Amino acid sequence: MMEHQVTQDAGQSEQQALPDAINVLPEAVESVSAVANHAPANADGRVIRRVRVFGRVSIIAAGGVAHPGRIHDLALTGIAVMVDARLVDGMRYTLHLNIFRNGRLHDIRLLARCVHATLVGGVGFRHGFQFESVGDAVRHALGEVLL
Repeated sequence: MMEHQVTQDAGQSEQQALPDAINVLPEAVESVSAVANHAPANADGRVIRRVRVFGRVSIIAAGGVAHPGRIHDLALTGIAVMVDARLVDGMRYTLHLNIFRNGRLHDIRLLARCVHATLVGGVGFRHGFQFESVGDAVRHALGEVLL
């Protein structure tokens, strides 16, 4: 099995090197709004196409507290995940995504802001996250997953 690991730590002066990881430099980062401005709207009025993918996510809050969850759907600009805990809207989190798709394990780390949460019938909360910024390596990895 091939493993594809991408790491993005925006806003930190020191980047931690992970084994077989790609660290994205701040110069290579493009804002999410710039990506969205170049995409046409689809039938449900969304600018960026969402794809249902199956995988795991670890949501890491300030102080290192990790909340495990599962991925609901994914786009180039954001993600929806299911988590047992209610997270704070507007708060920035580090997301560690593990997605097995198209015969490969994709391991992606990036920063995202929680934009909404909805209680889903006693099974937990569906949270929507908007990616803070997307570097070339992360965009490439997301593109491979979204094929």
